[in-house]
Amino acid sequence: VFSWGVGSMGQLGQGESVTASASPALVKELEGKPIIHVAAGGSQSVAWTSDSLFWWGSQKSRCAFSPSKFSRFDFLKVGKKRR
Repeated sequence: VFSWGVGSMGQLGQGESVTASASPALVKELEGKPIIHVAAGGSQSVAWTSDSLFWWGSQKSRCAFSPSKFSRFDFLKVGKKRR
């Protein structure tokens, strides 16, 4: 997965030091993971694998599964399908 644009809310997945990117950059946290779907909004992004959801970016509209210590620059991994 690659991201670019404005990332002041952490939505690029590039860490705190990158607040904007003019060209596509690899989202290292997702490297090697079998991503099947990606969605991006104005201030947050999500990516799905076959068994997990990765969410990063703004917490302005806090999700029910977002812990209070979650930083907008961290990746939140939600769920793991049981086999």
